[in-house]
Amino acid sequence: MGWMVTSQQVLAELFPQTQGLNDSRGTMFGLTRENNAPYWIDFRKTANAKNIYVIAKSGFGKTFMVLGTIIDGYADGYNICIMDIKGTEFTAFTKSCGGVVLSMRADDTHFVNTFYMDPTEVEDCQYQVYFNRHIRLSRRKMEIMCQFTPEEKSKGEGLIDEFISAMYRNIGVSSENPNTWERTARLHPYEVYDMFEEYCSREIKAKYGEIALTALSRLRVYMSRRGNSSHIHRDQYSYKSVLQTKVLTFDFGILENSVANVDPVIFQLRVMDMEIINDEFVSYKKNHGEWTMKVLEESQICSDYLLEIYAREMTLRRAQNQVTFLLGNSVSALRNKKAVSYTHLTLPTKRI
Repeated sequence: MGWMVTSQQVLAELFPQTQGLNDSRGTMFGLTRENNAPYWIDFRKTANAKNIYVIAKSGFGKTFMVLGTIIDGYADGYNICIMDIKGTEFTAFTKSCGGVVLSMRADDTHFVNTFYMDPTEVEDCQYQVYFNRHIRLSRRKMEIMCQFTPEEKSKGEGLIDEFISAMYRNIGVSSENPNTWERTARLHPYEVYDMFEEYCSREIKAKYGEIALTALSRLRVYMSRRGNSSHIHRDQYSYKSVLQTKVLTFDFGILENSVANVDPVIFQLRVMDMEIINDEFVSYKKNHGEWTMKVLEESQICSDYLLEIYAREMTLRRAQNQVTFLLGNSVSALRNKKAVSYTHLTLPTKRI
């Protein structure tokens, strides 16, 4: 009778026991306490609920609830992409679904090589767009490793930008001619560091002063063959192979390392690699008419660059058929930070 008289939402407002803002199909979030009716959200059709913020203290069931939701989403045909900060909570689910776990741990040797230009990755002949994007990513990676202070930032960014432009020019690579891009195959980070060391001539050091010496010293740790942390650039990811999987988990393994042992530079580089692979994964699925559920944790790790990632995931990804779950301990962790649009979902204050 209800469907014949009025819409489900209006009826729900008149008779609350029939559930408000509930769909007749979609992903099941649980049962309504009052009448044990299933609560559904059809993310593929609604324009409202695309971002879900799950808030509770540690150990109160955030992961358990989201895991139940993405299991139902997986059964409903969604692709699943997970940022597993702790590295222990989603592995069993991923493996049971035949998915892929990519290690983002500090001791892993894999990386995304943004210096390499691959014409086969370009869509719709957008060679200039692709080239410029990789330039920006390479610049950003080098700046992360340099960790310039606010006082060093302007000069440091100028030095990195000037070097990258000169590097491609010197090996004869043109952004407008993809036939020259095969020459970038040699641009492994170890080789790039050698080229940077050679680039920092007496003239460059005179122009940039201590900034050039600082950049050389800090990049040596991560990009030199003999650097203390150069293992992070040993093996290049071939992430095209993961685009076909239905479940993709990024394992950061923080739980198995003490906080003191987590190098913030390596962690930030790993997060950046996750961003790059995630962008390819979600775009690939969107181009094939598929939807993706993305899980981000933990929002209390509140560095500015992570908040920028959360904001991008929760705004730009909506147009790419992505539903985003953000796990956090409290709203105050995000207070006075960048604005993020989300549906606020708070769990009970007792253990589930």
